[in-house]
Parts: sequence; C-alpha cells; structure tokens
Amino acid sequence: MKVKNKLILSNLLVFTLFTATFFLFYFSTIHLMELKDLQRETKQLRSAILRYQYANNALLTSRDTPIDGIEWLYNQLDRDLDTLAANKNLSQLDELTAKKIRDNYGFLKDRDFFRYYNDIHSEIIIFKPEIKNISIEMVYQNWINGITIDYDLYKRIIQTRFRIDEYINWYLPFAEQFKTITDEIYQTINIRIKHIFIQTGIALIISLIISITVILFFYSGIIRRIRNVRQGIEMISSGNLRTHIEIDSKDELATMGENFNNLSETIWKKLSTIGEIIHDVGQSLTQDPDSAHLENTILQLAIDNTQADSGAFYKPDPSSRVLRPVHTTGSYSYPYDDKKFRDEIPYGKTILGMAAVSGEPYFVKEPEGQNLIPNRTIQNRNYISSCIVLPLVSEKEVVGIICLEKNNNEPNLSHGRFKDIDFSNILSFIEFSAVTLRNLEKYSELLNSTGLKREMQIASDIQKSLLPPRIPKVPNLDIAVNTYSAKGISGDIYDFFPVNQGKWLFCMAEVKEMGIASSMMLVILRTLLRILVRPDQDMAELMTILHENFRETTGIDTKISINLCLMEPRKKHYSYSGTEGQQMLVYNKMENSTKLLKAELDEKGAYTTQSGCLNNNDSILLLTDGFYKSKDSSGAVYGWSPIQKILQKYSNKDSLWIQEAISKDITYFERDIEQHDDRTMFIAEYKE
Repeated sequence: MKVKNKLILSNLLVFTLFTATFFLFYFSTIHLMELKDLQRETKQLRSAILRYQYANNALLTSRDTPIDGIEWLYNQLDRDLDTLAANKNLSQLDELTAKKIRDNYGFLKDRDFFRYYNDIHSEIIIFKPEIKNISIEMVYQNWINGITIDYDLYKRIIQTRFRIDEYINWYLPFAEQFKTITDEIYQTINIRIKHIFIQTGIALIISLIISITVILFFYSGIIRRIRNVRQGIEMISSGNLRTHIEIDSKDELATMGENFNNLSETIWKKLSTIGEIIHDVGQSLTQDPDSAHLENTILQLAIDNTQADSGAFYKPDPSSRVLRPVHTTGSYSYPYDDKKFRDEIPYGKTILGMAAVSGEPYFVKEPEGQNLIPNRTIQNRNYISSCIVLPLVSEKEVVGIICLEKNNNEPNLSHGRFKDIDFSNILSFIEFSAVTLRNLEKYSELLNSTGLKREMQIASDIQKSLLPPRIPKVPNLDIAVNTYSAKGISGDIYDFFPVNQGKWLFCMAEVKEMGIASSMMLVILRTLLRILVRPDQDMAELMTILHENFRETTGIDTKISINLCLMEPRKKHYSYSGTEGQQMLVYNKMENSTKLLKAELDEKGAYTTQSGCLNNNDSILLLTDGFYKSKDSSGAVYGWSPIQKILQKYSNKDSLWIQEAISKDITYFERDIEQHDDRTMFIAEYKE
C-alpha cells in the first residue's frame, strides 16, 4: 500500500473514531440535559407540594387565614404534577418509581379539590369577620379552655376546622410519599449522571488509545523506513557505494530506496568503469605508445561503455579547420546527407563541425523533432535511431571528436536508443581521454625533442594542463601557490575550490612515478576528489574515502602523498589531514611562533584530523617533500627550520613575497647541484 493511502486510511480511522466519540458525547450531553430537566421538574413539584402543605396548615394557624392562596397553589401543584407525569424521561427511571408517581398522580386527581375549596371558602368568608386577628386553631383552643364564645360561631369554626384538618390528614401521606419519590428520583438521576460522565470519559480514553495505536501502527512503520532510507543515504554519501537500502514494503519509500540503490550501483559501476578504462588505456600505451592506437582504443572503450552499435573518431586539423575521420567501427552511418563531407568536414558544418567549434557535446536521443542529424526512415540502411557527439577538449582545444550511434531499426525497444545515464557516464570518460590524448602527444613531442629548452617547455605544458587555470580570490585570504618542476613531467598536483559557501578546500598530492603515468594518476585523483567531497565532511573521512577509491579505481599500488586543508575564513577555522609523514606549518603572527602539524594515524591505523583557529595575519603553509627533504652537495637536508625563520623574520610581507623568498633560499641552498624533485608550495595568510 502506498504511503499516501496509508496516511489517508489512518486519518480516516482516526476521524471515524473521533466522530463516533463526538456523537457519543453529543447524545450523552442530550441525555444529561434530559435528566437534568427531569430533576428540575421533580424539584419544582417537591417545592409545590411543600408550599401547598404549608398553605393548608396556615388556614388553621394563621390569624389572616389565607384562603385565596390555596387555589393558586393547588393549580401550580396540579400543573407541576401533570408536567412530571407527562415527562417522557420517566421511562429512564426504574419501573417501581414510575409506578409510584402514576399512583400518587391518580390519588391526587381522585380528590375533588374544588368542592373542598368551595366549602371552606364559603364558611371562612362568613365567620372570619367575627374572629379578627385570631386563628381558627386559637378559637378552638379558647373554647376548650372554657373561654366564652358564641356557640353558633363556634359550631361553624369547628366544622370548618374539621374539614381542613381532615384534608390535611388526607394530603399528608401523599406529600410524604412524593418527598420520598423525589428523593429517589434525585438519587437515581445523580447516579445516572455519574455513569454518563464515567462512560463518556472511558469512551474518550479508549478512542484516544485506539487513535494513538492506529497512528503509531502506520506512522512508526513509515518513520522506520524513512530512517532506513536516511541511514542508507548517509552511508552512500560518505563513500560506501556498496550500501544497499532494505525496505520491506511496496510504497513510495520502497521506490525511493530502490532508486537510491540504483544510484549507488550506477556510481559504483561508473567508478569501476573508469578504473577499467584507465587499465585498458594503460595497456594500450604499454603495447603501442602511439596516438592513432590510443584513439582507436578510446573509440572502442566509448562504444563498449555506451553499448553503441557503431562509432567514429574524427581528427581535427586546426590549420585547415577541418575534421577527418580516422577510425570507424560497426555499421557506422554518417550523421549528414551531403556526400562531399565524407572525407573532410569544415568547422561549423554538420553536427560534428558544430561540436568542433563550440567544444560542447551533443545528445540526440531520437531523430524525430530535431534538425541536427537526418531523420531517415527505419527501412533506410543508414538509419540512425540515436546519436552522441563528444568533443575531446583539453586546454580549451579540441583534440578529437567521437561520434557514437545506435542503428537499431526497432528504436522503441529499450536498447534502441541511448539513455541519459549513458550520456552522463561517457562525459567523465571523455574528459579523462582528452587529457590522456593531449599528454601523449606532448610526451611524444618531449621524446622527439632535442633541445633542452623545448623539452622543459613541453613538460611545463603538461604540468599546467593538470593544474587549475587560476587560483580563485577568497575573502580574508591572501593566497600564493606555485609548482617548481624538475626536468621532465611533474609528479605534483594541486587543486583549490569551494565546497560550500564559506568553505574552501586545498589539495596537494605527489606521486613518485614520473612521466605520463603520473599525470594520468593525478588526473584520476583530482576527478575523484571533486566527486567524493561533501560540504560537512571531516577531512580524515574524506582522506579515507579518497585514498580507498583511488586504489580501487587505478588498481595500482603506488606511493602517493596527499595533503587536505579545509579553510573557513568566516569562522577563522582550518582543518588538516594528510597521508602518513605529511606536514603543515602554521604561523602565529601574534606570538611570532610556528607550529608544525604532522599527519599521523591513530591506534587503529585510521587517518586523523587536526583543527585550529586563525587570528589576524596568521599563515598556513603546505609543501611537498621536494622542499624540506632537499639536500645540498654535502648531503645536508634543507628541512623546515629555514622556512620557519623566513616566516618569522618577514611576517609583514605578503604571501607571494614569502613564496619567492623561500624559493630563492632553497635555490641558493642547492647552488652546487641540480634540482632532482618537483616542488609545490601553498601559502595562505588570513587577514581580517
């Protein structure tokens, strides 16, 4: 089930539960209000019964003999009793209580109140004026005590008193019975209300527990799978490209995990392919160090890498500004119709000539809807279903163009056209091939050169092709970097680039091999560095990943020295890591002192990171061992001491001046012998 459907289902269940709880609360509230209404009516009836009872007693004991209020109170009692008897909520009480109410209701209705009222009212009207300010009961007591009184008047009073007393005695059991009934109703309703509160509370708690359980059931699984994806991504981004994300579901997260597994597998295959390509190119150079042989090897590797059906390698002639096909393979079809371009293609003509001028690759996934290549019919034997044109550019110059084609007459099949991943993978291969081809040409020039000046110039050109064209300007940093090559092709390389806003990475590396092999390995190292670096990566972690991928990619067990220094000018912070034996010098302007950081391995044999803070005018200096391991004619080692003294003595000078001073000093130190090793120096001074 998809994540969206799971979320909808869980939300629907929770909504249903809360809706049911709401209706339960709603109906419980209505039921509560009905019981409260019944309780209120019961209270009114009780009050009416007591007032009516007191009023009848007052006829005997009150001097005013309030006969007029008796009728109003009876009518109020009668209405309240009718209201209670007609209340439908009586059915919610127990049957015995309801029967008592009905019986007493009938008992009161059976007595003719108005006959009683008319009888005593007519009598009281007659004799009341005769006994002003004296109650009926007091008259009766006076007569008993022998106080003289009119006999006829007394007779009427006694008769009236008898009727009132007889009515009170008849009404008293009814009143007491209803007091008991109302007490029972009160108690029953209070119990019912308490039960309603308890039931509603229990239902609400159960609903909350079920809702939380449902949410946890659905969301915990989603969160667990998201955590698996996140952990897998972290491992992949840290360089462990063999990580496989396991997700036991069929939702979008499983698709995401599958996509990341495919991504890691693709990157791994890409690195493996680069390693195989390097191996094959090396084998080709070993067997026949000739540019034509290398060109054919590069074409075959490109075809294998993209599973192309055919391809061609075109050689540019800058003087004539034309391209000439020098190698073709398979059933190659010319991606143009004009036959006069079969042997030579002028720059700017056809898709190949356009690539020679712009230096940009072209990817025609399908022939329909474009005008770069001919849109031939499937039946045409020169049909092209997909095409990739790749210029090999080195030092801003096109040194060759590869044209790859799919000629399958079933282009709707998956293998009938190039994929985006084919185009993406081949670009890295082409960059490496262009540098290799150019270096082979220059190496051949070097071998064929007889003059020392020409030899050094060609070696310098090769070295420059591996280095950044310029050092970027970084706020708050005064940077100077240079490579001093010994005779031949340099074995040193450096790179300096931003890895995130405010973070700059400097890499300095050296291989012991000389010649074109060293150049190839350094190109691989620089390419891997830019692929593997991450913004928040620890330098020791980057060093480990870089070193491991370099060995896996090249398959060559060679001695390589690497220095990595991450600088954060905004935070006044630096981090350093290097292969064993490398060193970095930090100069403290405030104390006019230097500290030499030595790259070491921990007890587990892992690389370590050393960090520090930069104050105003502090400097960082990195050197390859061609400086500090240099020896003079007597065998004395140059070391770090002269460099530290120059920094302390000329701390007011800028980085470029310090660099030249160190270079002149070591040149004087070696004045009697020739430089035998390449040297690279990097200086960065922090300025607020």
